[in-house]
Parts: sequence; C-alpha cells; structure tokens
Amino acid sequence: MDSVKQYKPSPLTYAYVSKELGVDPSQLCLIACHTWDTLGAVAAGWEAALVKRVGNHALGVGPQPQIVGDDLNHVADQLIARYIWQS
Repeated sequence: MDSVKQYKPSPLTYAYVSKELGVDPSQLCLIACHTWDTLGAVAAGWEAALVKRVGNHALGVGPQPQIVGDDLNHVADQLIARYIWQS
C-alpha cells in the first residue's frame, strides 16, 4: 500500500485502513482466499473469513479466521447468520 509503504500481512496496512475508515479494527472483517491475509487481519484485531481453495486451508498455527467456507456463498451465509444473531 503506497500510503504506508507496507503490504499485507503487515499490521501497519490494516491499521491504516481502520484509521482511514474511522472505525475500530474489531468492526472490520477481511474476506480472502489467501491464508496469510487472514492471519494478518486477525493479528491486527480484525475478524477474518477464509474462502478455501485447493491447497489453501486454514493453518494450524497463528491467529485463526473466525469463518472458513468452501466457497464465497458458504462464507456469505455464515456472515449473514452471524450478523442476524448479533442484531
């Protein structure tokens, strides 16, 4: 990211986004199909959702994504269910 001269999974990248949006990191959720992106997001205080692909599943170490799905529809269904439950 040009503004912070860092890229994911640097915590500075995630902090910059939350600052620019004016929200607490805990209010943000990154949806990605790359494990290292979800690791970085969770480590920075965000929630994360991992869309699994062949050879790309959640790792057994480090901060874990709160949602893992086989495809984007599966992840979306889990996010919707979670949001409705919190409302």
